[in-house]
Amino acid sequence: MKMNKSFLVVVSTVLLLSACGGQNDDLQQYALQVKARQVPIVDDVPELIEYAHLAYVAPAERHPFTLPQAEFAEAKEQEKSEVCEIEPPQAHEQSPLEQYSLINLKMRGVLGKGNQLWALVQSPDGEMYRIDQGYYIGLNQGQVTGVKPDGFEVLEIIPDGKGCWTHRSTTIELTQAQ
Repeated sequence: MKMNKSFLVVVSTVLLLSACGGQNDDLQQYALQVKARQVPIVDDVPELIEYAHLAYVAPAERHPFTLPQAEFAEAKEQEKSEVCEIEPPQAHEQSPLEQYSLINLKMRGVLGKGNQLWALVQSPDGEMYRIDQGYYIGLNQGQVTGVKPDGFEVLEIIPDGKGCWTHRSTTIELTQAQ
């Protein structure tokens, strides 16, 4: 029994190996053609430009990967209170549109009565809101500064990255429903 198994293994191995060998004349011919090709020689090799390393020098600033020291942070906080001219509104009644980013809001129309214009704004969940000048909108304490027939202006108060605030004006234009 043991003899039969080893005999079968030897015979099957020989058969498998003999199946791998075959006519590969076309492959050998292609390899000879590729080797016979002439390689073009390039005379004008561009000269490499030497890399000049510039060291990052910012001795007055904190290293970006270290935590600020407590006394340094307190000094910056005191400095901020003296320098900052713009502050976000302290308390106002939250409007439903202050939970959405301005990019997610769509102006769908305008209503008017006399000189008064109201913009119709659609929220991402499909609700329509009537807004006018002074209405708070968006995530960055945005306040509507003017409504026109083709859009409305929003003045946002955004952080400037230095601990203070700055204004950013954004226009939301009238878009057609799809």
